[in-house]
Amino acid sequence: MEDCVAIQQLINRYSVSSSRGDVDDIVSTYADNGVWKIPSMETAFEGHAAIRDGLTAFTSQQEYLVQQNAPGVIAVDGDSATATSTVCERGKVSGSEDAFEALGFYVDKIVRTPDGWRFQERSFELVTMRSVALTGH
Repeated sequence: MEDCVAIQQLINRYSVSSSRGDVDDIVSTYADNGVWKIPSMETAFEGHAAIRDGLTAFTSQQEYLVQQNAPGVIAVDGDSATATSTVCERGKVSGSEDAFEALGFYVDKIVRTPDGWRFQERSFELVTMRSVALTGH
């Protein structure tokens, strides 16, 4: 159970860091040769430098982003694990009055490293994405 708690904390850290726009902290949740995938965009970033570049490109187009994740379903097998968590992202496009909402799942392969649990592969499986007109405050 201790490993499951540590892995859920890793998932939570990723989500909070995403909401705060802390690219360096997001990158630190990945193993050195980790991979971040977005199959619906036919996109994959491998290694810390590529993940940092990909995140920077995405976040430069956003005024803000809030990512919420539901507790994950986690299975641990020694020094590796898998997890699936439901994700809802809401944000605002820079220079626009439009916002967006993305709903999907993160499907993760996770490994134990000397620094603790890290994502070996994190794949965002998009269910739907829509534009939302902002009104009021």
